[in-house]
Amino acid sequence: MSFIAKPFGYVMQFCASLCMNNYALALLLFALIVKIVLLPFGIKQQSTQIKTAKLRPKVAAIEKKYAGRTDRVTLQKKQTEIMELQQREGVSVFGGCLPLLIQFPILIGLYEVVRKPLTYLMHLPSTKIKEIADALTVSANDQLNLIHKIQEAPSKVEGLINVSDIPDFSIFGIDILNKPQDAWGWLLLIPVFAGITSYFTMWLSRRLSGTAQMMGGTDAQKSNLIMDLLMPLISAYMSYIFPATLGLYWAYQSVFGIAQTLILSKAMPLPKFTEEDMKRAEKEMKVDEAKRKPTKVRSLHHIDDDEEDEAAAKASGSSTRYGDDEDDTPKAAENAKIAPAPMKVYDNPKKKNKKAEAAPQKEAEELPEQSEKDDTSKE
Repeated sequence: MSFIAKPFGYVMQFCASLCMNNYALALLLFALIVKIVLLPFGIKQQSTQIKTAKLRPKVAAIEKKYAGRTDRVTLQKKQTEIMELQQREGVSVFGGCLPLLIQFPILIGLYEVVRKPLTYLMHLPSTKIKEIADALTVSANDQLNLIHKIQEAPSKVEGLINVSDIPDFSIFGIDILNKPQDAWGWLLLIPVFAGITSYFTMWLSRRLSGTAQMMGGTDAQKSNLIMDLLMPLISAYMSYIFPATLGLYWAYQSVFGIAQTLILSKAMPLPKFTEEDMKRAEKEMKVDEAKRKPTKVRSLHHIDDDEEDEAAAKASGSSTRYGDDEDDTPKAAENAKIAPAPMKVYDNPKKKNKKAEAAPQKEAEELPEQSEKDDTSKE
């Protein structure tokens, strides 16, 4: 983590030089610099919220479509339609998570600076830090405890370190190098302050962004309530078990976050909608849904289609081609293929005449034979 903490150490050293070497004030200035650097991501997040807010009428139409149905399949289908709507409109679901992801490395780097101020803030080599620790008979790994020992017995480390270069780690007489869990008293106000500011930041952001209206339903409200309580509790707990400097920075970030949310909400306000806008969006959703429904594509050659329908009717045992219940007489479909009546085809006209002449002769021969048979029967 040194590649992350080292540049932060130089920034903190610069901030401390501007704040009379007070570490608490240097943290405040550092938090302000970080918030200014991340301001473009805040603007991007606000524009994403505006795009999401524009979808509110259509999302409300989808919610109305599935109102009163709480089975799992219906809820999944509703969520799928909302996600498809967001994809069609170019709204990223994770667009607001980017600033939070970027702040994690900053917190990790800052934690390293807080844990090892002699290394990253005063830029002392590891060999020098070990000599100081040996002179005070303490561990060199716990630099916070080492600074305490230096402040208690500065004469033991003369020539090894300039004590005046060590920043002042106190605010209103409270040593912020300690952990609140180890030093009860006024130091407990820092985790409480961090938790309250974190809660107010999330509440204000949800209220101004209209997220609560976008996510209707009891389950969504319960999920929002859990997140509103869980994240501040995590902030307060982390500020309680780690050195108070980390909790103080967390509280500073929350305060600047509240200020940024209020400023952007005024500079880039979210759209507002009336009941007429909601009804218009509902009609548009119905039209779009009708357009997206798949239609049966028939062949350009209607004869082929009719043959397929006739084969399907025979396979199903239907007496009619189109399932007419009123009349059992088969009906011909439009553009149906009409088979021509069978015709006798004579290849040679002369053969036709010969057959016609031979027919009377054959009948005359058959008549005498028939008369002879009758005479014999009489005898």
